[in-house]
Amino acid sequence: MNEAIKKGLKDYQSKMLIGARADGAYLPPEDGVNEKILMRDFHTITATAYPGRVWKGPFSYDFSTFNAWVNWAVARDLPVMMHLLSGPSNYYPAWMKAAKWEGPDLQFIYYEYLRHLMTENENGKKVSVWNVTNELLNEHDGHYRTGDDSFITYMGWEKDESGLTGEDKVNEYHPKALSFMYETAAKFTDGKLEIREFNFEFVPDASKTRGMIQQIRHLQNKGVKIDAVGFQTHILWEPTIDYSRYDEFQRNVEQFHKLGLEVYVTELDNPNDGGEEVQCKRWEDFYRACLASGVEQVHLWGIADGVDFAWRNGTLPLLFDENFNEKKAYFSVAKALGAED
Repeated sequence: MNEAIKKGLKDYQSKMLIGARADGAYLPPEDGVNEKILMRDFHTITATAYPGRVWKGPFSYDFSTFNAWVNWAVARDLPVMMHLLSGPSNYYPAWMKAAKWEGPDLQFIYYEYLRHLMTENENGKKVSVWNVTNELLNEHDGHYRTGDDSFITYMGWEKDESGLTGEDKVNEYHPKALSFMYETAAKFTDGKLEIREFNFEFVPDASKTRGMIQQIRHLQNKGVKIDAVGFQTHILWEPTIDYSRYDEFQRNVEQFHKLGLEVYVTELDNPNDGGEEVQCKRWEDFYRACLASGVEQVHLWGIADGVDFAWRNGTLPLLFDENFNEKKAYFSVAKALGAED
């Protein structure tokens, strides 16, 4: 980290919150370079509580690391975005995936899980945004994951209330878990509730995007609280998507804004595919597109290359190198946000 840089990324932008997943190293920093970067450059952080890590048994939990990050952020006036309350089966512990669940039993243990996570440490009061559902739809279309791929669907199904017809009505039924998760989360927090997906960000007319819109309209027509949509935005993740179509990205943001939702870019990374100059241009162009479309928050999926080794390892997808030094990409983002050349 170049300590001569006094203005951070957040100082160039007041309308759009600049955030990052902070817990790649899993424990809050104490007066180290990681903390200095978080405090200099970001308005907000993402903290994760994956069920596979924290859910030890049907009524046994370990939220200590998540709570530590929440308390660290609150003490520094950094709002927290939480990821994730529910998703497909791959995010869950082995004991949970192996069980043969009946709908009422699954609903009860999940209610208790949400209640404990959101009331322990007063997290319901401290966390600003809760990612309630993530990746409930198939990877490449707007239909739901089912069966062992998404065991929360064993809670059962309910008829669509979106009011949509024709091609806009992708699904006749929705998992009961969809409404249940948002209704339960709303009992324990006044924070914003966010729905999240991937592989739809640059394709506003795709089946998956229509499926998301239908989910949201279904919840809204039922009177269920939902406040925001999360665009994961792992750039160059899906080979069939043209990630240079910033006009299509902006059109997509606009149609979710028209639903009355805030739009967050929640897991942004951008691999070095094509050389450093090409990568820097993608960074700059994408942040400009976010500003132009009124995206409310942009969160990086980490801070430094190689710190979280399990994700896109070797692709150099972030703004700092493995020694926490600013890369050229950092200055490209600063320029997009308003820094002078």
